Amino acid sequence: MYSGIPFTQYYLLRVLIVNIISYILYSILYFGLFKKAGIESSKAFIPYYRIYVLYKMIDLSDVWFWITVAVSVVNYSIDAFNAFVFINLGIFATVINVAILAVSIIYGILVADQLGNSFGKKTGFKVGYFFLPVIFGMILGFGKSKYIGPNGVKIKKKKKG
Repeated sequence: MYSGIPFTQYYLLRVLIVNIISYILYSILYFGLFKKAGIESSKAFIPYYRIYVLYKMIDLSDVWFWITVAVSVVNYSIDAFNAFVFINLGIFATVINVAILAVSIIYGILVADQLGNSFGKKTGFKVGYFFLPVIFGMILGFGKSKYIGPNGVKIKKKKKG
C-alpha cells in the first residue's frame, strides 16, 4: 500500500530518527564514562570529539580515530549516493561494505578490550561490551565500576610539596 511518502524521504526520515536515538544513548553512555575517568562530562555531547576523548582515555592510537572518521564518511557517502541517485553500485559497494565491516569488527574488539582493561573488567564483560555496547557501557558508566587508568594502568598521583 502506498503511503504517499516518497522512498527517499522515508529513508532519510528513518536514518534521522535512528541517528538521533543513537546520539542520545551514546551521549549518556560517554557522559558516565567520562565522569568516572575525571574528564569533563560535557565532552560527551560533541560527536567525533567524544570518540577522540574516549580513545585518549583508554590509550588507543590516534590512527584509530582517523580510521573511524574515514569509515563513517565512506559509509554515509555510499548510503547517500544510493538514496539520492538510485543507482546500485553493485560489487563496488559490496567490497567497500565488507571492508568497513572488517575494520568495524577489529575496532570493536580493540575498544572493548581496552575499555574493559581501563575499568578492570574480565573477558566476559568485554565480550558483552562488544556485542551490546550501549548496555555494557551504561553499566560501566553508572554502575559500581571504578576507572583504573588507560588500558588498566593505574595513574600515579603526584605528591604536593
